[in-house]
Amino acid sequence: MAKEPDAFLPLKDLVFRILVALADGERHGWALVQSLQASGGSTVLPGHLYRTLDRMLDDGLIRERRQPSAPLPPRASRGVEPTRFFQLTDVGKSVARAETQRLAALVAKSRSARLLKERR
Repeated sequence: MAKEPDAFLPLKDLVFRILVALADGERHGWALVQSLQASGGSTVLPGHLYRTLDRMLDDGLIRERRQPSAPLPPRASRGVEPTRFFQLTDVGKSVARAETQRLAALVAKSRSARLLKERR
């Protein structure tokens, strides 16, 4: 039986950041690392990233492909080609939406408690 999205909440920071990064589309591991670093979070070590991705796969939040769904852009250097590509599942999208709503409610409450300045 599938879990309701709220059963996954609250999400760990890295899980939420991965879901947000995959909301734009499929990514391979290195592209995920680059996206996570660009979002201003802490550095993610490869072992921690892949353990988290494996848990997310087990939970049905993401799916894995061994081939990209679209051709990869040409690369400047010839290194090891990516072999694992990740994308959101419908459950993953629902969980990401639920967590976004939960966090938005917390921000709204913080504003009403005058912990944050109102937007202009």
